[in-house]
Amino acid sequence: MKMLLALLWVLWSFFCLTECVKGNETRLTRSDECPEGTYTASDGKSCCLCPKGFYLMNDCTSPLTNPRCEVCKDGTYLDHANHERKCEPCRTCGNNDLDLERFLPQISEILGCKVARQVVRREGLVLEAALDNITENNHNAEERAFQFLKCWYEKHGRKGAYRYLQRNLKEMNQNAMAEKVQELVYRANNGEVEENGV
Repeated sequence: MKMLLALLWVLWSFFCLTECVKGNETRLTRSDECPEGTYTASDGKSCCLCPKGFYLMNDCTSPLTNPRCEVCKDGTYLDHANHERKCEPCRTCGNNDLDLERFLPQISEILGCKVARQVVRREGLVLEAALDNITENNHNAEERAFQFLKCWYEKHGRKGAYRYLQRNLKEMNQNAMAEKVQELVYRANNGEVEENGV
């Protein structure tokens, strides 16, 4: 029995070494927790997000585990937990640091309750139970939309929020809404935001 356990331990160790470290690649180890949040892969599984400074190579193979993430190459970076397929070139982007908090009431009016909830769900930072709680405790659709966005913004943080919102609205084919949000922010910042948004 002891030999069998020793053999299993050796095989498990070998598996971990071959799966967690391959050549000079930097990979994340498996985890049953997703402290950075989750995203929904194309096959419907919920996968953990890659941490900042990493990009997504392959989706997870089983639910709520880490996908294959790699360190951003020199000259590129991602400043937030993500499921991006490539890192962005290092540069200063005025849009990344826009404080959207003061715009949340107007943005929630533009998006409405349904789209606001979809945007929040796409990033996976806010638990579904929290979204359900907002729905149950707010009978006014405008207030629900605002609370969804406020909850998301508190979890996401200021950095990259504008760009994330614009990109996801466009991916959801909500281009008119993306343009209205862009116009709102652009006007309020006296032209300091790039006109193309992202």
